[in-house]
Amino acid sequence: MYVVKNILMPTDFSDYSAAAVEHASTFAVMYNARLHVLHVVKDPPPLTMRHTISGAENIPPYRHIPTEDDLGKFVERWLTRQQKVIQAVKYGQPYKEIVKYAHDEDIDLIVIATHGRTGLTHLLMGSVAEKIVRFSTIPVLTVKPPKLIGMMALDGVVHQEVSKETA
Repeated sequence: MYVVKNILMPTDFSDYSAAAVEHASTFAVMYNARLHVLHVVKDPPPLTMRHTISGAENIPPYRHIPTEDDLGKFVERWLTRQQKVIQAVKYGQPYKEIVKYAHDEDIDLIVIATHGRTGLTHLLMGSVAEKIVRFSTIPVLTVKPPKLIGMMALDGVVHQEVSKETA
C-alpha cells in the first residue's frame, strides 16, 4: 500500500497556483500528511549590478523578491484549516529546486497547478509543471485552474466548459 506522509505544493503566489491548494490540502487531511509549501525565487539578480554599470540610474529597480514573510501570508490566506504546514523558500531554477526539495524531504506526492499556457506562449515560456512531471521520480498531480476551463487558448482551441451539475 502506498503511504503518503509528505505532500509538496509549490507556489508562485499567483491565483493559478492557488488552484492546487484545495487538492493538496484535501490529500493532506485524508492521509494525515505534512503539507510542504515551497516557493522558488528564480535566480535572483545581483543587487550590486545597478551600481557598477555606467548609466545604471536609468535601469528600473529590481522587482520585489518574495521572502519567507510572503510565503507565510500565502499560507495564512489559503491554508487556514491545515495544521501541519512546512514552509520553505529556495533560490534557483524552479523545476530543479522543486525536484531537489521533493527528493531531499522524502516527499510522497507533488501537487502543482498549471498556468494553462498552450501554443506559442507555452513554447516560449515553457512549463515548470511539465518539467517537474518529466524529471521527478515522485508522483505529480497537476491541477488546471477552474477559471481557465472554457477559455480560448492562444492556439485557437476552445477548452470544454465543465458545468456545475457534472463537476
